[in-house]
Amino acid sequence: MSGNPLPLVVLPDAVQMVTDFFRAQPELAAEVDDRVYSIVPAERTYPMIVCAQVADAPLSARPWWASLTDFQVSAYALTANQARALMELCRGLAVARMIDAHPLGTIAWVSFANATYFPDPGVTTPAGRPLPRWVTTMTVTEPEVEALAATTGVDASTLLVESTGHIYVAPVGTAFPTAFAVPSTPWVDVGHTSTDGPRPTGWERDADRKFTWQSPNVPVRSVLQPSEPQFLIDLLQVTGNTLQLFFGGGTVTPGTAPAPTIFVPPQTDPVEQALVIDAFDGARQFRWCVKRTMPIAGGDITLESNEMAVFPVRFDVLAATDGSVWGEIRYPTVP
Repeated sequence: MSGNPLPLVVLPDAVQMVTDFFRAQPELAAEVDDRVYSIVPAERTYPMIVCAQVADAPLSARPWWASLTDFQVSAYALTANQARALMELCRGLAVARMIDAHPLGTIAWVSFANATYFPDPGVTTPAGRPLPRWVTTMTVTEPEVEALAATTGVDASTLLVESTGHIYVAPVGTAFPTAFAVPSTPWVDVGHTSTDGPRPTGWERDADRKFTWQSPNVPVRSVLQPSEPQFLIDLLQVTGNTLQLFFGGGTVTPGTAPAPTIFVPPQTDPVEQALVIDAFDGARQFRWCVKRTMPIAGGDITLESNEMAVFPVRFDVLAATDGSVWGEIRYPTVP
């Protein structure tokens, strides 16, 4: 036998994981009870869901650690509208909750093809028409993450595919929230931002390489230049908080509708802020905690037709007032 031997890896039972998942969702159980099957049962009660495996392919041949499993998901009901609603409920539940650890294993990704109305010609309704059925193809990725990490150091559970997040500011010196707790007063959520999300930049450091007469081609020393870290964030909500961050301060005088709220820009230096950035990948959370930043305008305000207004803000990362490190990054602990 040639090559490097790998431990025996048996991938999770995707069919059991998927059907167990759907049966455990209270919203779906309210519609179909426990009628979620992997094959069409001999005795049928409607409505019902059938998740039939139609294909399976390894993500890689070596190491053997994950597969892509295709399911034909069929929603049966006595009316086309009810079948369509069940299909949409299944897709919504899968996208929102299926990517997670399950009792039998982990589902790392789920995707869907187009849904199609395809009545079952083998079954008729009391009215004599083919039974309404909506059909789609669902692909799930079920890795054996512990086997992959143990044999190669490659661990899909540590990947970050950012889907959404929140950004908070507070006066410098405010204590960071514990672990991944939701920040409370005086932390303020800046609200909607562009789909680019926060963009950390400027962490790289140039090196000034030193040469000598005796070593003219290979440097004998390398002196690192200072870094200029910052976060670029496009704020979208037109609020007093947004304007204060963009202009570096200012005063907000609340109005009572229909009278306007009035913002007056500052005549002093920008007001420093502590910063917390939460990024979510499904149920997993990643958090940047920055003790001291200076928020200032990071570009021009955009006021384009048929587009949302954009207030680009640059948060320059500054040294902590007590001389300690600038902050910390928190990420989930892998079991």
